[in-house]
Amino acid sequence: MKIRTLALPSAFRLMCMAFLASALFILPTSCNNQAGEEEAKELENTVVSAAAAEEAEAPMRYEFYFDNKQVKEGDFDPADPKLFVDVSGEPDPKVEGGGLIKIWAFSSEASYIAWGDIHGLPIACRLEMGRHLAEYAERSGAIQHAEKYGEVPKEYDEYVEKYIAKMGCSVEKTGERAFAVIYKDNSGGGSAKLFYTFKSKLWWSWNNEVSSYFTFGLFNAMTIYNGSFYTNRMATIWNWGWTTYSFPGTPLAWLNDRMTSGICL
Repeated sequence: MKIRTLALPSAFRLMCMAFLASALFILPTSCNNQAGEEEAKELENTVVSAAAAEEAEAPMRYEFYFDNKQVKEGDFDPADPKLFVDVSGEPDPKVEGGGLIKIWAFSSEASYIAWGDIHGLPIACRLEMGRHLAEYAERSGAIQHAEKYGEVPKEYDEYVEKYIAKMGCSVEKTGERAFAVIYKDNSGGGSAKLFYTFKSKLWWSWNNEVSSYFTFGLFNAMTIYNGSFYTNRMATIWNWGWTTYSFPGTPLAWLNDRMTSGICL
């Protein structure tokens, strides 16, 4: 089985990404800032074109783990809401230029957090972050406002931005911006948008339309929620960068066209 993924960075790609990264630093911190979105619009086409032009077919292997034990595909359902599911991606040590994607499922929160602690991943922090933001959305009236007016209150997103900055929850605090490109169509075709840090509710034409995402930088993690305001967590994808994760037609298909909100750090 194959998905589209970027090969090792070429000189051309590194030059493009260095330019894009430096340009993106001048944009507002949050993708929810309207002015920031307008400024980013022109960059989106450049980012997407550069990524698509440099993509190449590479073999991908998938491994499956349940409570830290390797199992066969189909031994658990990653869409089961009772499970804590994450995805990790890394270079494949067995195939030159290939990638290895591991899908992890845990039957309890305690075992999930313990796995994160072993690997230096801030699992407990990210779980607390999502739950707090979901609870605050209800307590602050943000949900009722969105239902009535069809948009997330500016005050709520401002709170989210400050809270995320306060909590941290990133693996390495390098000072670099973590961001991604989300695609409507598989493997980077069609519509695309830059994704900065968080989105409490995806743009109306993007809700339940995301089928893949490309991540920039050496490392970031995208937590995908099926509900707005960080409810119905589906998975966090811990990714060593420069890779396009395609959902349909792969073992990641349970994520396909189901993203409504997300946090990328």
